[in-house]
Amino acid sequence: MLTDAQQVVRRNAIVRILRDGLVRKQEDLVHMLKREGHEVTQSSISRDLRDLGVLKASGRYVLPPDEIGRAQGDSGIDIGASARPPAEELPAASSSGFQGLAGPRGTADDLKKLPGVSGAIEKKFNDLGIFHFWQLAELDHDTAHKIGEELGLPSRADAWVAKAKALTAEAE
Repeated sequence: MLTDAQQVVRRNAIVRILRDGLVRKQEDLVHMLKREGHEVTQSSISRDLRDLGVLKASGRYVLPPDEIGRAQGDSGIDIGASARPPAEELPAASSSGFQGLAGPRGTADDLKKLPGVSGAIEKKFNDLGIFHFWQLAELDHDTAHKIGEELGLPSRADAWVAKAKALTAEAE
């Protein structure tokens, strides 16, 4: 049986791995954690994912906004730094710096108000963690273009950002 400290270290490792967006199956997460030296089983991972509030979106596991507090457990102390470093080098975080949300904060905005956005495109935005105009209004040109490419509509990205800025300003 794991001590509380070992469980916190394992959960911090799970949070770090999921932030990189690499996990599509629990089995993959089990293998990654075992390579790092953690004692895990499929059932322990299922419990950890449930306790961390992890969701599955766009075929991959995503973290809720409050993942840090949950990973730290009752102790409130992040002891993950004491864990030995991973055996393999992980890819760098997205250069865009964009981090989608696990779900809307309050009521989601009607993204269909953006030019050329249908219900299907709005669903794709949601799958990327975009639920609000303010998220788009804060994007720089390059990041917006990358998101547009992700949706298959890069030429519309600048128009989406401009309209999102206008709608955000109206709401204030």
